[in-house]
Amino acid sequence: MKKILLYLVLCLWTAPSAFAQKLLLAILHHDSNVTNYYGTHALQQAHEAAVDGDVINLTSGTFQAVDLTKAVTLLGAGMDVSSAEGEELTIITGNFNINVPDTLSHRLMIEGIYHDGIITVDGSLYDAIFLKSRFNRIENNDGMMLDCSFLHCKIGNLCLGTYDTIAGISSFFGCMRGEGSATLRNCIVVFEPLDYFLICGKVLTNCLITVKTTDPVYLASSSSACNCVSYGKATRMFKHISNNTNTFVEDVATLFKTFDGENFTDSETFELTEEAQKKYLGEDGTQVGMHGGRRPYDPILHTPRIISATLEPNQSPTEN
Repeated sequence: MKKILLYLVLCLWTAPSAFAQKLLLAILHHDSNVTNYYGTHALQQAHEAAVDGDVINLTSGTFQAVDLTKAVTLLGAGMDVSSAEGEELTIITGNFNINVPDTLSHRLMIEGIYHDGIITVDGSLYDAIFLKSRFNRIENNDGMMLDCSFLHCKIGNLCLGTYDTIAGISSFFGCMRGEGSATLRNCIVVFEPLDYFLICGKVLTNCLITVKTTDPVYLASSSSACNCVSYGKATRMFKHISNNTNTFVEDVATLFKTFDGENFTDSETFELTEEAQKKYLGEDGTQVGMHGGRRPYDPILHTPRIISATLEPNQSPTEN
């Protein structure tokens, strides 16, 4: 790990020349070996050369997608355009599949990525971690997400299969569909039930909840909610919840500073109004939603990131 951190520090440079060329760079770490790949297809090349347990670092910029079939750690430069560092995104463009066999000793981890397409899960994906990333759509193709976690993420659409089990902390889930199990804490969730009016298999704590339909949607007896706030169209959300810690707010404008309650933009921060921050509290005494709890939403990455790599005139990319 010390060697990896040292290498990342060496990669964080800015060329003094105004004519220096910015590189798209994927750095593959395998044991003590480091290999560089350049250009829009660098991620594809690094993944092809990787084995389970390897680390791939990406600079900011736009990379072509690749089907993920190995339990690697994929680290980008950031995903949040609403942050002060929003111009330094790592974008993966194009649809891709995830089909990573269970290796027991390794798991897939993705951090600091902005994805604008569709991610399809094939096979059984075990214990994967999605951290501080923005995804447009995640769905199943006869696959399963088993004990997968989303931390500080923004997901436009998430379709859960019957046997899926996920956990979410301080994340936004738009258009969550399906009967899969989800344990969510300090999240914002927009449900869109596929069948009937029931929301099944969800455990919600300190969450903000709404629905995309005016039908009388509510949490089924297989779900639970504690210190949650439903809003907008979700008038009957807690119909079958026995505890009295939950509440309904009709006027979305009294909850959020800018969010319309359903449709988010990349610049959306999901911040509550000052009044709502004080009025609607979770079981820990902090505000409900993404900015409360023990791990409030923060787009800054946990790992060192490569903002940019530059190439001086008369130099050419070489692999190390």
